[in-house]
Amino acid sequence: MMQFRHSLVSFWVCALVVLTVGIGYYPKWNKEWTEATLSWDVSGYYLYLPALFIYKDIKQVGFREEIHEKYRPSDAPNQAFKHRSGNYVMKYACGLAVQYLPFFGIAHALAPALGYPADGFSRPYQMAIGLGSLLVALLGLWLLRRNLLQYFGDRAVAITLLLLVLG
Repeated sequence: MMQFRHSLVSFWVCALVVLTVGIGYYPKWNKEWTEATLSWDVSGYYLYLPALFIYKDIKQVGFREEIHEKYRPSDAPNQAFKHRSGNYVMKYACGLAVQYLPFFGIAHALAPALGYPADGFSRPYQMAIGLGSLLVALLGLWLLRRNLLQYFGDRAVAITLLLLVLG
């Protein structure tokens, strides 16, 4: 007879809550300007991707002003600073850009087909990064569940997951 796994049910309840809130209640890709998915710090971490793959301009980041005028991801285009060499240095580390890369690639392939500009900040990019981030969060929750089950009982893990997401 198969044993009932409380932590598995707990995971799916948490996943449902995360997806409902992220997609249904507060979909940031429907927002504009500084409320969009790619705004404030997120736009700084993400800036590597359009700089490298669309504009091919990682040194001067010359597209910043145009993107800032069109999408207003922050109050000023300050995600990169001018170095004394004349090149720009990104203010943020590139780790999250690596995480965003597969979702950026999907959005970049779909944007023209969907009638959006392939500029790195249009609606497909906003949606892909938002949904991709939810997917990564759920993957992290799944891996946390799996690791906790090695050390704790199923009910304790179930309660922990619920408290982490709902608390």
